[in-house]
This record gives sequence, C-alpha cells and structure tokens, in this order.
Amino acid sequence: MRNTGKPADLGAKRLDTIPFSGIRKVFEAVRQLESKGTDIIHWQIGRTDFDTPDNIKKAASESMKRG
Repeated sequence: MRNTGKPADLGAKRLDTIPFSGIRKVFEAVRQLESKGTDIIHWQIGRTDFDTPDNIKKAASESMKRG
C-alpha cells in the first residue's frame, strides 16, 4: 500500500520502506506472467494434498513438549 496522503494512510509511511519478501516476488512474477496469458499452476506455497509423514509429526510433537 502506498501513502496517498488520505487519513486512512496515516502511520503507513514506514510500510513503504519494508522490502517485499521472497514469496511476494514470486507472486508478482506469476501475476505478470498471467497478465500476458501464461497458464500457471500455483505451487508457490503449500496446500498439499498429502498428510505430513509420521516421523515429522512425532519429531515436531516431541520438540514442542520440550519447549
């Protein structure tokens, strides 16, 4: 969001100095490709269709129990 000087923008000037994250750069590149008609399969971030392997769930659980 860019500061337009409107009341809703008060305090938002600092946000203009924060660089985009890596994933935001990916999203922007994808948006540009799509605007040119490129068909994109969106695999940038997860919404996987498979369960987390049991060994990973167990390790995460044990780590959380240890604090």
